[in-house]
Amino acid sequence: MARAPQPLLPEAVKIGPLASLTRTERERLVASVKPMRFDSGATVLTEGEDPEWFFVLLAGSVRVFYRSEEGEELVCKLFGAPAVFGEMECLTGIAYQESVRTLETSTLLKVPSAYFVELIGQNAGFARAMLKDLARRLCIAADHERALAFQQVDSRLANLLLSYVELYGVPTSVGILVRIVITKKSLARDLGVARRSIHRTIQIWTEQGILAMHGRQLLVKNIKELTTLSGHHRFRLDHRS
Repeated sequence: MARAPQPLLPEAVKIGPLASLTRTERERLVASVKPMRFDSGATVLTEGEDPEWFFVLLAGSVRVFYRSEEGEELVCKLFGAPAVFGEMECLTGIAYQESVRTLETSTLLKVPSAYFVELIGQNAGFARAMLKDLARRLCIAADHERALAFQQVDSRLANLLLSYVELYGVPTSVGILVRIVITKKSLARDLGVARRSIHRTIQIWTEQGILAMHGRQLLVKNIKELTTLSGHHRFRLDHRS
């Protein structure tokens, strides 16, 4: 469900690639585009829809996924604010390639596609910033596709858990607590694998002291080992309180 939050000030959209806009352009953006607040679990856009909007995530986080004809979902990436998405489809006119759903209450701007394309044409700095941001996310997508093609379930699961930790990790004296509820069912859905595979892997990691449950929330007790299991060494969560 989407509803209108408080009006924005021009400074509020000085984030990510939007920081390259002039103050006049940001004032025009704020005056013409109203922010929308989406509840947790709300669908922002659906794969296959016409690219009518360029999206700016001002607050919150989203889950980006592919949906099969049978209705199965496979997570592509998770990301939190500030972030933008939908620009590739707006620029090319192709239908949205992925579906997006909120992971928590989130605030977004829905910028008309024609207005976004106009800004790209008028502001070279904004165009360069968008190109850099898009290239960064394409690298993430390529990394994800490589994982789907070559990595085992445990490595893919470790990568997904690290994504949750980077978005929602809260350092504690005994590890990093993921502040939202993650179920084995949702992890299996995101990775496109059987739930028993997730259950078995998490059970092994719990016995090894890598993970633990804190009520209904996940506690990562050994982040270095989880990073090693992922096959990557790029974890950057700031552990300072």
